[in-house]
Amino acid sequence: KLYEYIETGKSESELTKKIDAAVGKARKIEEWRSIYMKEMVLWMDARDEGREEGREEGRKEERANTEAERKRADEAEAELAKYKAKFGELS
Repeated sequence: KLYEYIETGKSESELTKKIDAAVGKARKIEEWRSIYMKEMVLWMDARDEGREEGREEGRKEERANTEAERKRADEAEAELAKYKAKFGELS
């Protein structure tokens, strides 16, 4: 129920109802509200940074895969050139 509360904000158990009430009180206190907002901004920035890191990793993998495919194609072309040199053009 705690995980569900964290994910959805729905408080269905005694514990999550207490937590929700405490969070509601904390949000009303100006100092806590400021801290809460700063933490939310930091969390959102960290999340966005993590997503960008993931995208960059994906781009690196894609470049590596492209390079590997290019290398395999070059090797196949070289192998084909060897066969052409050995056996001539096939019609």
